[in-house]
Amino acid sequence: MTRQAFLDYCFTTYGTEADYPFDGDFETAVFRHTSNRKWYAIMMRVSRRKFGFDSDTVIDVVNLKLPT
Repeated sequence: MTRQAFLDYCFTTYGTEADYPFDGDFETAVFRHTSNRKWYAIMMRVSRRKFGFDSDTVIDVVNLKLPT
């Protein structure tokens, strides 16, 4: 899934748009519940090297908050 496809999915499914809460960082996107404004997902750009790959290519990573 592309970055834009994820942004579109969040908007069409949940009616939420990306929020960019970090000063000067317009790539890290936060998605919030409309009812209480709590985060349910964060999309950030991370180097593949952080995951043990031998590459400095930057990829989009999504961290989803799921109910326990």
